[in-house]
Amino acid sequence: MAVLELPPGLDSSQINHAIPRSALVTILVMGELLLIPFLKPPAQAWVGGEPLSGDWRYTIVALVLLGVYLLIVTISPLSRFFELYPLGVTNYLFIGLVALEWCLIQRFVWRTRFLDRFLGVDLN
Repeated sequence: MAVLELPPGLDSSQINHAIPRSALVTILVMGELLLIPFLKPPAQAWVGGEPLSGDWRYTIVALVLLGVYLLIVTISPLSRFFELYPLGVTNYLFIGLVALEWCLIQRFVWRTRFLDRFLGVDLN
């Protein structure tokens, strides 16, 4: 655990870890759901490591799962069951933008075959 500055009189056992844990879970869920359209790219914009399939079912499932996650976060008994702390709307928007940025970087790395050239191998 990395704690740079603690308020005076507090030790690490008195810190509320619910907010950063919820933010971490949110970025992981969004990042993983953004990987699904790369598995079977429905449009040319999603083509990275796999050829264009034109099948939108995977993308629709990812959107439905994102909706389910947002419902879990907003419905109080479900968020308590999963031990998720409700973050503010701006926090969710910021986390979503970070996930989108990660998705675009990932697409760039796959399209340019950066790892292939960096490692000096052909991964095709």
